[in-house]
Amino acid sequence: TQGTPYLSGTPGFRPSDAASEQYLPNVQFRLPNGLSVITFIQNVGDQPVDVTATFVPDPSCTSLRPSVCTGNIVRNVADIQPNDRAQFNPRVDTSLPAGWFGSVKVETDDDSESIIAFANQLTLEGSTSGSAAGGYAARNANNTTNELYCPYLISALPDYNVSSQAGTLLIQNIGGAPTDVTVEFIVGVNSPTNFNNTLAPVNLDPGERLSYNFRLNDPALNGGVPNNWFGSAKITSTGGNIAAVSNIFNRITTSTDPLGAYNCISPAP
Repeated sequence: TQGTPYLSGTPGFRPSDAASEQYLPNVQFRLPNGLSVITFIQNVGDQPVDVTATFVPDPSCTSLRPSVCTGNIVRNVADIQPNDRAQFNPRVDTSLPAGWFGSVKVETDDDSESIIAFANQLTLEGSTSGSAAGGYAARNANNTTNELYCPYLISALPDYNVSSQAGTLLIQNIGGAPTDVTVEFIVGVNSPTNFNNTLAPVNLDPGERLSYNFRLNDPALNGGVPNNWFGSAKITSTGGNIAAVSNIFNRITTSTDPLGAYNCISPAP
């Protein structure tokens, strides 16, 4: 119920997950529904590091809220000590504009391979959407590929406006050059609606993201996925590596956790 705390988590990190660049495909600053993403960065090296975060607006944010999403937002943190962390928290940092959504690239200023990162998505206390939390791990170019699989996608099942489940799919170009991203939707066994489709490639600049929101009955925003559907997706990129996250929103009852998140999976090397 509203005001009840919920939990989010992430898998532990391996030493090989540390890098000079980390990417988070889903970042939000005080959305109208109360959601924000706190970006956490930890220095796992043995020397202090300076870090720069570049927040890149989603193209749909640029078109829907041009006064908010006017360009990239850059933030710096100096001298993060070994094992210490820094964070960007839009719930309290009002210099990060309300209503903004997109992705972020976090990098060390000296190219040291020493940071990991985590995103914690939370609603504000007392939000009209109720308490919610969903976390996911950052990705770097070394621990993903140009092919990803998202095993659990839901589109307005059965009617998100009333009492239902629905999700989002958020894909980020984590390479150093523009890339064409292709998404294939595959219907799940026993899905109430039969839908399979491969979308036309979309070109993404470095750090930019592509988003699909299956809570909205709008083909321009949901990739044409119909209501009352569930299934999976295969994502491929022709020009570089990609990362992707899916959120799952739950409105079935007020006594269950209304938000979950997971990283889409790259095949074994």
